[in-house]
Amino acid sequence: MKKPTTLKIFIMAGFLAFFLVNVGSLRCESPPGGRDNLSPQANRSGVALDKAREQSWLEDQEDKSERFKELEWLIKQRLMKQYERMETADYQEDNSD
Repeated sequence: MKKPTTLKIFIMAGFLAFFLVNVGSLRCESPPGGRDNLSPQANRSGVALDKAREQSWLEDQEDKSERFKELEWLIKQRLMKQYERMETADYQEDNSD
């Protein structure tokens, strides 16, 4: 009586696996929206788009570099002011003695 039950379980598992498998993922083709399925003219515009994205990325990096330099300059200025205050406070303490 156990054999028919296990057989039924395997059959049901087989049917379930059959319905759950995505047939599109088993094909060795690129997805419909991929660049391989585009016309040559669309492929060229895709290359131009890639170049534009790369240029935009480079501009962003340059902008980040400039902001970093400005932030570095600001930190240095604040540290110099703090150092000057400490130095004047030490000088005043020496003179008061």
